[in-house]
Amino acid sequence: MTARIISLIALCLLPLTTSAATLTSAPDLTAHPVGYLALVIFALAYLFVMAEEFVHLRKSKPVIIAAGVIYYCRVSSDKQKDDLDRQVQFMCNQSASRNN
Repeated sequence: MTARIISLIALCLLPLTTSAATLTSAPDLTAHPVGYLALVIFALAYLFVMAEEFVHLRKSKPVIIAAGVIYYCRVSSDKQKDDLDRQVQFMCNQSASRNN
């Protein structure tokens, strides 16, 4: 009985999680170099998983390393974008102050 109540509460709260996911906009990496780099890293990790018997690594090690590298590339691309946005904003403010 309590499992059904917990399931019902979880189902009622499910729309809240979907609306929270739409608040942030995910960048489109389909034509970005970071997206292509992520695919290459994933393919290399998959090759290491397939060659487990020859390289004597557990399957989880190349996958976890690849996930960390992909995450780092993704975060660093956002940081570069934010830095570029700040630089453009600074230049616009400088040119506006010169014109006044």
